[in-house]
Amino acid sequence: MSDNAADGECTVLIVDRTEADARATATGLGLQNCRTEIATTLKAAVAVVESFGPRVVVLEMALVGENGLELLPALPTGSASPAVVVYTACGDNDLLRRRALEQGAAEYLDKSIGPDALRVIVERHLQASGGAVASARLGDHILVVDDEPLICQYVAKFLRQHGYRVEYVHTADAGRDAILKELPRALLLDIEMPGRTGLDLLRELNEKGIRLPTIIITGVEEHHIGIEAESLGIVGFLSKPFTLNYLQNSVLTKLELLTG
Repeated sequence: MSDNAADGECTVLIVDRTEADARATATGLGLQNCRTEIATTLKAAVAVVESFGPRVVVLEMALVGENGLELLPALPTGSASPAVVVYTACGDNDLLRRRALEQGAAEYLDKSIGPDALRVIVERHLQASGGAVASARLGDHILVVDDEPLICQYVAKFLRQHGYRVEYVHTADAGRDAILKELPRALLLDIEMPGRTGLDLLRELNEKGIRLPTIIITGVEEHHIGIEAESLGIVGFLSKPFTLNYLQNSVLTKLELLTG
């Protein structure tokens, strides 16, 4: 194997349970001008990392007899560190997502999002690392704050399929903490939540000098929010219950205007 750093070739490493699974993911990605390497064990993955210095690692957590996340401490740090995209059949699990992100993964994706959405996300990370592949939504981080887990998962899955990097939390306080840790490009925020409301969160952010483009998720009539909306950064409303078509035609269009 040649040294990737020496020949300047862009490399993506796919680590999956079987060679067939890894090759299926590679075929679905269909990346141009980029070498694709595969591995089915942690030892093989480390060997590829040492030989080719991949810019992106697409990683299944549930390898055969191994925990894929154990690869993360073995990866180089600093400018040579690859972006790790967890792409797993373990499901859209908030606990697993948190564990993966805390250990250094850049993304946590359920395989049900499909190869097209994965390709958008991999291309975004390749561009960020200087790869040859372009992406339309570099760095577009969306935060969803809603106390209903199913709504969070539904909206997050939809937006990830369109290339956005999505995080979700279930309380105003958790939303504040996430925002102070990393400012999102846009906020999808429920109004009525146990404890502090969405408006309480926006007022606190406003006092701190933080004003984010915000789409309100609500079952409350819009006029009840009043003239305060504009001063708090509210740019639209997502009324419950909502449909996939409404997400596509209204919310996605507005987010593309905000982040494009």
